[in-house]
Amino acid sequence: MEACSSSSETPGGTATFRLPENVVTKAEFDSKVQALQNSVNAVTARANTLASDITSVRGQVNTVSTAVTSATQQVTKLRTDTGRQLGQIRRTHKASINKLRKDQSSQAMNNMLITMMMQQQVQGQIEGHQHTIARAAITGNADPVSTSTPTGGGGGGNTALMFLPMMMMGQDGGGGDNNMMMMVMMMMIAQGNR
Repeated sequence: MEACSSSSETPGGTATFRLPENVVTKAEFDSKVQALQNSVNAVTARANTLASDITSVRGQVNTVSTAVTSATQQVTKLRTDTGRQLGQIRRTHKASINKLRKDQSSQAMNNMLITMMMQQQVQGQIEGHQHTIARAAITGNADPVSTSTPTGGGGGGNTALMFLPMMMMGQDGGGGDNNMMMMVMMMMIAQGNR
């Protein structure tokens, strides 16, 4: 900086003007302006870099948001599919258990009915069994004499056993209700033959 003075010719002579303060030279002014311009340019470049960084971060946030949305949709779909599969498994297991119970009940009823029919057949054979006794030698009558009390039926057990194959046919085909009806009929026939 230097003191600034100027002179000018006037009618009364040369006039000198002197400023009270020192004035910056043009070189100093240009240097300061250049430094200020460089600072402004640096700030502008930094602002541009920050704007680019913000755009990049926004892109990453959008990518993460898309990934989170996709993951949420996949979790929802997985829950729905899992629930559907569990429902199918439960229904299948329930149907299997019901079929096993029905088959077991039918088998138990069949076993009971077979036992009853066999018992009736044996009872019929016992009742129908006859012995030739010693009086045949005395009286000359060789006809066999029954040692059991007479009954109205005879081979009722064989009649009941005749229906057994029809009852057993529906066992594997899931005809448990028909089997029950057939068993009731068999028991009625068996009781009627006694």
